[in-house]
Amino acid sequence: MCTDLIVLKIEPILRDLAKRRKINTTHLKNDTLQEVPLEELIRRLEKNEELSMQDVEFFKFLYVVEGQNIRNN
Repeated sequence: MCTDLIVLKIEPILRDLAKRRKINTTHLKNDTLQEVPLEELIRRLEKNEELSMQDVEFFKFLYVVEGQNIRNN
């Protein structure tokens, strides 16, 4: 399915968008700087209104546990 191919390419694009919009994409965990999980990144982009509601719903469907979570399944 072509969606499977796109799923892996969207995450770096979302992270780049967040960085360009000055949205923090990292957090400190156990004294180590790590990328925030994709679910959190989508929430941050949504909060800052960087994505349309349609995009947010689509990304949640693809990536979060409550959706299809295609990336991890």
